[in-house]
Amino acid sequence: MNYRHRISTAITWAMGIVLVVASIGAGIFVYQLARATLIRQGQHEAVTIATAMQGRLAAEAKTHPGRTPVEDLGDMAAGQRYALLTTEAGTPIASSGTLPPVAPRQGWNQVIGTGWLNGSPAHSVPFVFTKIAVPLAHQVDELVVVDPLYRTAALLGILRSALLAGGAMLILSGVLAVIIIVKQLTDPLKELENEAQRITQIQPGSKNLLQVSTQFGEIRSLVDSFNRMLAQIFSAQEREREFLSNAAHALRTPIQVLTGYATSLSHWASPADRKQAIAAIVRESHAMTSLIDRLFELSRATMFDQCSLRPVFMAQWLHDKFPDFRDACMHHSLEYIGTEESDGVISCDPLLVEAILRILLENADHYATPDSPITLRLMVAPESVTIQVENLGQEISPDDAPHLFERFYRGHQPASSHHVGLGLSIADAMVQAMRAEWHLQSHAGKTIFGVRFIRLHHVSGLPSSAASYASFGESPSLS
Repeated sequence: MNYRHRISTAITWAMGIVLVVASIGAGIFVYQLARATLIRQGQHEAVTIATAMQGRLAAEAKTHPGRTPVEDLGDMAAGQRYALLTTEAGTPIASSGTLPPVAPRQGWNQVIGTGWLNGSPAHSVPFVFTKIAVPLAHQVDELVVVDPLYRTAALLGILRSALLAGGAMLILSGVLAVIIIVKQLTDPLKELENEAQRITQIQPGSKNLLQVSTQFGEIRSLVDSFNRMLAQIFSAQEREREFLSNAAHALRTPIQVLTGYATSLSHWASPADRKQAIAAIVRESHAMTSLIDRLFELSRATMFDQCSLRPVFMAQWLHDKFPDFRDACMHHSLEYIGTEESDGVISCDPLLVEAILRILLENADHYATPDSPITLRLMVAPESVTIQVENLGQEISPDDAPHLFERFYRGHQPASSHHVGLGLSIADAMVQAMRAEWHLQSHAGKTIFGVRFIRLHHVSGLPSSAASYASFGESPSLS
């Protein structure tokens, strides 16, 4: 039995038991409420009858002082009613009518006020009784009147039968409704299961989503969640396929160059040709090394979300690290424009910031026009701190701009280019890990890649004197 059958069976049993218990409980409550109401009504009638008999006995005692009350009791105890007259001490004087099959444990002479008795096991009719004082001549006697509730018993029997029949119909209709509801609930789950099995059997590359028709909003929400998850899985698979294809293509070009030059090297007698082949081999080897390094960094991109963020005074940090960035900009002069702002503090991982700047500087060094400087700039605003890398050269086309941070995207770069299109993708993962954002400008022969951080205020433990960093506002230049 699969999980759908287990769920439907469990729901059916649970709701069925709840319906049975609720029906029985409601029936018992209604029956007991009706029974208590009818008994109270019978007690009230018994008191009324006893009061009338009390007045009649007292009047007959005044009219006929020597007459025994037995005859009067016989006239008044009509039908199934029972009347008992006792002295105040409890000695029976006279009785009349049908003796009820049940009696109080302490006897009729000891009863007080008004009450009722259940019928005997062979007699299901309840009995109500009342005891009242009767003044006769020079003494006060006690009158007990017991009245069987035959009409009440008949009404209770009809009510009991109606409740049983209604309860049975309610249970049957409830179980039927539960079965219908469970079927409507589990059928979409079965359809969802079949759809999930179909998805697992489709050809790789297909992007079919789950199609389940249901009236339940919860199941529609579940299907939507599954579809969102499938869309992410399909997108990840597509990125993986593109990554593998692009990586294979990027590796194939330098390998072919290395193989061709290595094969031809032994056939070239000219020293100049040999020198050219060796230079090409070295160049392509460096390109493969750079590509492998980029692939290794990209494989660690999923770990950037665990970077160590801490407050950093960026003006001081850039001033200290600026000389180390020279090796990332080998073909152009590098300038730094700082700020006199004394509290440009951001929350970042300095190692990731350095890696981002090296990637941006290498790209700027590659794309900048000859003999033009590359500028590293720090800008501090009231709510943000921005680090920019600026180069002069051909601006980024509108067609290339949306794809800058895609893996292996190189625009119109040739296949043999040392830039394989991974640097900005890695930098983008680092920027997102530090919860920063890109600021890109490219127009009029100038391209600026900026990373904007949220500025921190009132951070203790960092220098706050503006004089200590006043010299940073100059623009040092290294050639």
